[in-house]
Amino acid sequence: MMRTILAVFALLLASAWASTAFAQSGRALESNPDVAHQQADTNGDGGVDHAEFQARMIEVFYFADGDRDGYLVGIEIARTGRENPAAGDSNGDGRITLKEFLDEAFDRFEAADTNDDELLSVEEVRAAYGM
Repeated sequence: MMRTILAVFALLLASAWASTAFAQSGRALESNPDVAHQQADTNGDGGVDHAEFQARMIEVFYFADGDRDGYLVGIEIARTGRENPAAGDSNGDGRITLKEFLDEAFDRFEAADTNDDELLSVEEVRAAYGM
């Protein structure tokens, strides 16, 4: 369970090494849970809702899709911070579409939303990181 919760935040926050490259698009990915939560919480209400999460996951997907072919494979999957490259490849074709990526991300969102309010609070983010 903890691994699943951590994986959603790996997607949400990506990895520290990716932040430099992603910054070129005007938004850096953060490995600090507080800063990442603040960046994802675009309306500033203190929670990352489904729309904010989806927008952030789309940014992560297109950052990772280095060749811009609409699929994640190999190193592109690693850029998302996933521990298991096959996770999310629902049809087993060796590549992850945006739909597959978002489907898995939302499964993880639901697992991380421990109070079932359909928002990820900064406390839930911290808890997932063991902080």
